[in-house]
Amino acid sequence: MNKKAVSALIATVLLIGITVVAAGVIFVVVNSMTKTIKTTQACQDAAGLSLNTDEEYKSCLLEFDNNGVKNYYVFLQLGRDEKSYELNAIQVHLSYAGSSSTVEIKPNASNVYNPTDRNIPIRLPNANGDESYLIDASASGINYPVSRVGIAPIITVGTTLETCKVYDEVDLPKCAPSFTFT
Repeated sequence: MNKKAVSALIATVLLIGITVVAAGVIFVVVNSMTKTIKTTQACQDAAGLSLNTDEEYKSCLLEFDNNGVKNYYVFLQLGRDEKSYELNAIQVHLSYAGSSSTVEIKPNASNVYNPTDRNIPIRLPNANGDESYLIDASASGINYPVSRVGIAPIITVGTTLETCKVYDEVDLPKCAPSFTFT
């Protein structure tokens, strides 16, 4: 057997193997970068979801005394700009007494209500739309006044649900004494 022929065969096999591995690595890197770019763009579009801070409809904290036990509710008025994206839910970050919790606003969510009537199902805001929500913080395990609230859209990118970063966060004032809900 010719030693040079064996060396050439081994070299060819090694070259093919290295080429296949390199192509696989490039495919994985490019695919990952493409997904990251799509997610980043979609989340930038979803950054138009915001907490309403207008004086008349601002988000605020409701506090009730129920036989000596404090119950806390968070009223949120959310608005959405005209950008088109598939909003699946909204992650609400509630900060209180040095801690924080999250609650999801989505159809059939527990402890999240339509503030005009608890029997009316909640909806997510459409493009150029507003929606109001009442979060029962006490029923969500929060036994302190909520001092700050932030929202992060949960959107569909391709076939995957992605939770975007918190784009809007505000200090939560107490609601006016005249504020009521049913």
